[in-house]
Amino acid sequence: MKKMTFALLVTMVLCVSACGNSNGGKPAAKGQASDSGQELAVKTAAEKTAAKKSGVVKARPTGTFYSMQTAVDAGSGAAIADMLVPDGWSVYGSSRTNICDWMYPMQGYAGVLNQDGTVFVEMQTSEHYTMKAENFGTTGTLVTQQAVPAQEGENWKEYATYLYYKNASDYLDYFCRTHYGSYEVIKDIELGNKFAGEYQAYVNKVADTEVNFARQYFSVNGTIQYAKMWSEGTEICRQISFTSNGKEYYAELTIPTFGYGMLMQSAYGYAYVNIMTDSWQVPFILVYMAENRELFDNNYEAYKAVADSIQLRSEFADLVRKHSEQIQLRYMQQTQIAIDASIEASREYNGSFSSTMDKVRNMWEDCIKERDEYVREDGSHFKVDTRYDSVYQSGDRYYLGTDGSAPDGWTKLNKAY
Repeated sequence: MKKMTFALLVTMVLCVSACGNSNGGKPAAKGQASDSGQELAVKTAAEKTAAKKSGVVKARPTGTFYSMQTAVDAGSGAAIADMLVPDGWSVYGSSRTNICDWMYPMQGYAGVLNQDGTVFVEMQTSEHYTMKAENFGTTGTLVTQQAVPAQEGENWKEYATYLYYKNASDYLDYFCRTHYGSYEVIKDIELGNKFAGEYQAYVNKVADTEVNFARQYFSVNGTIQYAKMWSEGTEICRQISFTSNGKEYYAELTIPTFGYGMLMQSAYGYAYVNIMTDSWQVPFILVYMAENRELFDNNYEAYKAVADSIQLRSEFADLVRKHSEQIQLRYMQQTQIAIDASIEASREYNGSFSSTMDKVRNMWEDCIKERDEYVREDGSHFKVDTRYDSVYQSGDRYYLGTDGSAPDGWTKLNKAY
């Protein structure tokens, strides 16, 4: 199954819950639990005395402490994403290879896990599906009815996984039933119309680019023609609950999908063949899950801070692109396609699509999330939800809370604009 890694993660969470702090099956922590929570709240006797004499007693910090850490793929060593990690939580990265898809033959998983494994936040990188149908005739008329569709499933000969197009709501249902079985919908989170409008415009542009690419590289003397049939971009954020091993789990999933259909007609004298291809992607999947409703509610703010801070790294995307080019080269050799021209074409194609996940996430963040951009001490920028009044930094650690509530000695960061 295409998403076995995520299913194993859910199983892992169940096992960790049953076994306490055992490391069996638990992702290796890239960061270390901080023991500085108490230290930051304790002042030396001299500091306390000085504070009393001055008449100023600083309140105990009421915000939340984080560190910026990198989720690294345990298999390849490639960095997947940077993200804020709450103190005491661990960051992990993993990947799944040998996926039957020429575009995304690898998928990355970057996330954070709380101390006892009962809460996690995880992002899965892009996945791609296709579906095609063919029909034949003896006239030049474009006929889309009575076409014979491909069978759903993996086709290693063509390096493609065939699956009928699903909008975001249908795919979320497909995803949940695949990993969790039956589930209950708690509520959908309203995302607003701004993202939907910009997302659809972006999808239309992607579809037009694909059709123009096919026309440029694969049209032959007017005997092979291409036309765009449809394009659509959808998105959903939904909270659900489900039961596993007698426990009720709560989750929030954020999923966008987009796809387009293209018709290729090949004419041979009075005969023709129509091949209708649907190509669609899931740019990313974001999952927040907790072992019970109390944990879900109590850690929701931490989840939002983590999700808002995720910054994708190019290393993993470059690795995926490299694997994709290797697959295409093998396919070209097997089908005796003109390799030099096809490699040049495929590189141009990959270049136009390799940043799709990043573009969609940026669009999502700019349109949906209300965030402020801050400047770190080294001059780099990062974004934090507007619910926080102030952001402070000390080394590689961050404090998100109310103005003036940070520990002594921490630097208050300025907004970028």
